[in-house]
Amino acid sequence: MKKTAHDPASLVRPEYYRIWARDHVRFADMDMFGHCNNKAFATFFEEGRIAFAEACGMALDPGEMGRAMIRNSISYRAEMFLGDEVRIGVALLEMGRGFITLGSALFCGDVCTATEEAVLAFFDRSTKRMCPLPASLRAKLESML
Repeated sequence: MKKTAHDPASLVRPEYYRIWARDHVRFADMDMFGHCNNKAFATFFEEGRIAFAEACGMALDPGEMGRAMIRNSISYRAEMFLGDEVRIGVALLEMGRGFITLGSALFCGDVCTATEEAVLAFFDRSTKRMCPLPASLRAKLESML
């Protein structure tokens, strides 16, 4: 079940997102040229996924059901620098039987500095096999499509 309004151009628009997190570029995030490095971009996106999980009631330690990122694609669009405030928007793009696809973007002011599409699969920790989303989580996520 795909989010009908999604197209790749949507990801760069702040109004597309309902879930937000904030962070800032630290000295440790810098490369030798004074730019925020690609590892830091990935970490900012991770903060967004955590905010999304919390907003949906997905526990960070989900007990018997785990989740793992099985695909991740980042498009770098603009530089970030030391001290920049980063706003991280997250939206649910697609929900399958045992996976979700999230779209995210990083913004410094009005500038979209990167976008990401990440697929998260849910699995049974004891069998290490993919499992369906629990009905309660599915209902919460359907309201976000």
